[in-house]
Amino acid sequence: MISLPSLLRFFTPDRAGARHLTLVLLLVLVALLAGRKAVLTGDFAEYLQMTVSVASHGSAEVRADDIATMRRLLSKDMTEQLDKLEAYRRDPINTPMAPGFYRGLDGNVYAIHFPAYSALAAVPFTLFQWIGIPPLKAYQALNLAILPVLALALLHLFAAAPASGTGMAHPGRGALPGADGAVLRAGAGVALFMLCGGALYWNWSGPEFISAAALLAGLAWYASGAPLRGGALVGLAAMQNPSIILTLGMMPVLAWSLQPGVSLWQGVRNTLRPRTLGGLLLGGALAATPVLYNLHVFGTPSIIASISTAASMMNPGRLHSLFFDFNQGMILAIPAAWAMLLLWGWRGMPQAERRCRALALLLCMALAVAYAIPALTVHNWNSGAAGVMRYAFWSAMPFVFLLLWRLRGAARWPRVLLALVFAVQALAMAAGMTYNSVQLSPLATFVLQRMPTLYNPDPEIFAERVSGSDDFHANLMAVYVLRDGNTIRKALYHRTHPAPASKLCRPNETLDGSGSTHRQGDWIYLNGPLRCFKRTVVTADQFSSGVFVSAGSGWSVLEPTQGQQAGGMWSDGAVSQLTVAYAQPGKHAQLVIRGNYFTGNRRTRVVINGVDLGNFNLQVGESIPIPDAATTSGLHITLHHETPRSPGPQDGRKLALFLQQVSLQ
Repeated sequence: MISLPSLLRFFTPDRAGARHLTLVLLLVLVALLAGRKAVLTGDFAEYLQMTVSVASHGSAEVRADDIATMRRLLSKDMTEQLDKLEAYRRDPINTPMAPGFYRGLDGNVYAIHFPAYSALAAVPFTLFQWIGIPPLKAYQALNLAILPVLALALLHLFAAAPASGTGMAHPGRGALPGADGAVLRAGAGVALFMLCGGALYWNWSGPEFISAAALLAGLAWYASGAPLRGGALVGLAAMQNPSIILTLGMMPVLAWSLQPGVSLWQGVRNTLRPRTLGGLLLGGALAATPVLYNLHVFGTPSIIASISTAASMMNPGRLHSLFFDFNQGMILAIPAAWAMLLLWGWRGMPQAERRCRALALLLCMALAVAYAIPALTVHNWNSGAAGVMRYAFWSAMPFVFLLLWRLRGAARWPRVLLALVFAVQALAMAAGMTYNSVQLSPLATFVLQRMPTLYNPDPEIFAERVSGSDDFHANLMAVYVLRDGNTIRKALYHRTHPAPASKLCRPNETLDGSGSTHRQGDWIYLNGPLRCFKRTVVTADQFSSGVFVSAGSGWSVLEPTQGQQAGGMWSDGAVSQLTVAYAQPGKHAQLVIRGNYFTGNRRTRVVINGVDLGNFNLQVGESIPIPDAATTSGLHITLHHETPRSPGPQDGRKLALFLQQVSLQ
C-alpha cells in the first residue's frame, strides 16, 4: 500500500519541506473549497454529463437516467438544454444535434470532449453525495487537488538548483539551497501561478486549471532532472487540451537552452538517456489516448476538430488577439510576468548565458504560438472565459515557468520588484473577476471610449460583448454599437448590410465621415465619435445637372424612366469612372452605388482615390467605406466590371452594370 511518506519520497528529496508545504496548501485549499459556491461554466453540460455517467455506470454514454440526474442537479433555467439532449439521445438521426454531443459508431450519444477530466471528477462527485456535500463542488475539489502536485514540482525545481543557479540539476553537482528557502520559493511559485490566471479558473467546471497547472509542473520537473514525472504531467495536460502535446517536442530543446556551456551534441545525448526518453514517450502515450478514444467511439481522430473547427477561421487577427486583446488576451493574465521576463535578469550576465536566456525566451514564444494555432480554427472565438481567454491562460505557462527558472538561479530574489509584480498580477486577477465573455473588460471599455481607433478587436469579440449575447453569427444584418451616453464611440457592421446608418441615425439621416473606418474581413468598424446628418441621394438623371456627382468615361447614354423601371445608364466596357466633388472633408463616410447587373455579372471591384477596396455587390447596395474620409473632399471612383459583354449582334456595347443611383452617407 502506498503511504504518504513514500509518495513524498517519490516526488521530492526534501520530505520535511514537502510535508510543511503540503500541509499549508491543504489548509488553504479547504478554506477555498468551503468559502466559494460552485459554479457551472464553459462546456459544463458535457463535462457534467460525463461525470454523472461515469459515476453511475462507468462509461461516457448518455443514458436516460443520466439526464434525469442532471435535471435534479441543475436549475430550472437550464432545462431547455437538457430537453435538446434528451430528444437527440432518443433519435440522433432525425433530431437536430444537441450542442456539445454527437452520435457514436455504436448508435449511442456521447459528449464530444474526452472524458478523462470528468472521470477524475466522478470520484469526489460520488464521495460528496455520500457525505452530504453539494456534488457540483467536485470540480472545485478536483481543480484544487492539482495544486499540491504543482507545489511538489516547484519544490523539486528550487531544491535541486545548483549553487551557480544555472543548468539542469545533476546528482552531486553544486550546493543546494536550504530546505526552508526552497519551500518558501515553491510556495511563492504556486502563488504566482494563481496570480497568472489560476485565481480566475480554479472554480471552473472544466479542465483549464488542471491543464495549466500540470503543464507548469511538467516543465518544472523535466527541467530540474525528473523527466518521467515531467513527461507524465505534460501528457496529462494534453489529454484535455491536445495542442499541449507540442511541449514534448520542445522540452528537450528548451532544457538544453537553459544550460549555458552544454554543447548541442551533449544536449542530444541527454535527451536520449533512458529516463529522459522514457518521460517523453510516457507523455506521448498519455496525450495519444484521446485520439484512440475518438477513433473507437466516433471513427475519427478528433470529433471536435471535425465538427467545431474550420481552417478558414484561422487568421493573423485572431493570433494577435489571443496574446494582446484587451478583453481576453494573454496580456491580461501575465502583464507583470511578461514585463519582468523582458526587463529583469539581463544585466551583468556573461554573453553566453545572455544568449541562452534569449534563446529560451524565443522558444517559449514559439511554443505559445504553436499552442495557439489549432485554437484559431474554433468557430466560437469569443468562447466562455474568465477574464483572460481559457486558451491564453494555459498557453501562458511556458512564460511563467521561464520566470520561475530565472528566479531559481538568483541567490537573492529581487523582493521589491517581485512585490510589484505580485501586486500588478493581483490587480489583473481582480479585474478579470469583474466581467465575463459577453461583457467588455475595464481596460477595453477605457480604450474604446477614449481612443477607439487604437483597438479594433476580432469582430466576434466586439459584437458579443457590446450586445451582451453569445449569438454573433445569428444576424448579419445587425449593427453593433458602443455608446457613451448619447455619443456613438464605435460601431460594427457586415459589408452586406444595406444601410448601417439606418440603425444609428434617425429616418432620412446618415452618418458623417468625421470618424474613421477599419475593415476586418467582411466586417467594417466605424470609429467615433460619430454624428448624423441628412442623407444625400443622387439619381443617374442628375449626374449632368450641376449636382456634384458626374459620370466619366466608360458609360453609355442616359436612359429615362419607363414605367416601373427607374432611369439610369449602362456601363460600356471593362472600366467605368465616376467623380464626386464636395468641399466638406469628413462629411461622408460611406458610399452606396446601386444598379442592376447584366447577365453573368455579380460583383464589381471598386477603387476610390487609388485605393483598391475589393469586390462589392452593387445590385444589393453594399456599403463601401470611403478611405481617409476625415480628410477627403472628393472621390475619384473606378469600377472594374466582372464580365462585360454585348447583349447581341445589334448592340456592340459591352454591358455589365445599369447604374441608377449614388448615395453618400
